Amino acid sequence: MNRYIIVICAMLSLISCAEKDLDENGIPYTLKIGISTSSEDIDERIRKLAPMQAYLERELGIPVVYHKVNSNAPVIEALKAKKIHIASMSPYPYLIARKKANVEAFTVLGNINGNQLDYYKACIVTNAKSGIKTLEDLKLKAKDLTLCFVDPASSSGHIYPRHFLTKNGLEPEKSFKKVIFANGQLQSVLTLHSGKVDVTCVQLDVIHRIQKLDKKIKPEDFNIIWYSEALPSTATCIRKDINKEFRQKMLNAYLNIKKDTAAWGYIKRSRTAAFLGKVNFDTLNYIPVNEAMYDTFERKIANLSNLQLLPE
Repeated sequence: MNRYIIVICAMLSLISCAEKDLDENGIPYTLKIGISTSSEDIDERIRKLAPMQAYLERELGIPVVYHKVNSNAPVIEALKAKKIHIASMSPYPYLIARKKANVEAFTVLGNINGNQLDYYKACIVTNAKSGIKTLEDLKLKAKDLTLCFVDPASSSGHIYPRHFLTKNGLEPEKSFKKVIFANGQLQSVLTLHSGKVDVTCVQLDVIHRIQKLDKKIKPEDFNIIWYSEALPSTATCIRKDINKEFRQKMLNAYLNIKKDTAAWGYIKRSRTAAFLGKVNFDTLNYIPVNEAMYDTFERKIANLSNLQLLPE
């Protein structure tokens, strides 16, 4: 009889351990990294991540696995529910995650001098055929125009352009004939080029590299009405309930990633398109996050009206 009790207790112990994702010291048994499924073939992306996975396993001394998570809201929910430990986020979703999911941004791709990159900017664009070249032109014709944003949670394709328009007296839902969301940076530009919308808001580099994405479309097909200062970059975030020393170990792994040519090679290949060859990757490295940039961003958007929040 005692033998059966021992077996049952052992089984219950295993079940209890399986339910926990951190050991008694707050260190993950297996590091679970959330990967968005929205941008490309997710299985192919995970295959390409193998060098990064192997590098992190060596540096951290624990297994590393990737979890497929669809879009920003589920990523935040997965962090909050403790189903994943880290994930990458653009500025607006991160602001929500740090309030609702107890996370902190710890690293971002930057210059080797410790500064964040300045290529991530928002812009407001019209079709060159429209003749709308300035903010004043836009104000005069706004009531007859359809405005396109990318996604409610997009910093470059919604949050910052909305802030600029509102600041300059154009309340999108009141000033324009119609407001739509395209659910994708490229889709937003294609919709503008086809004439289905009159004004669109996107990441500036999408306009600069549009011909590489679609050879029928050229940058000169568009008028850039406005572009922003550099936005806080997409950062890698980690749950704050994880052991502090382990979080520092995680940061150190990113800071030293260039010592592993295979892992750094993956980063170079995956980010080359975003930088359009403007940057020599030998001048880049992961750097600690400057949290003040996100605080400034949060203050800027704090009073925006009609801001469509991510689901809670």
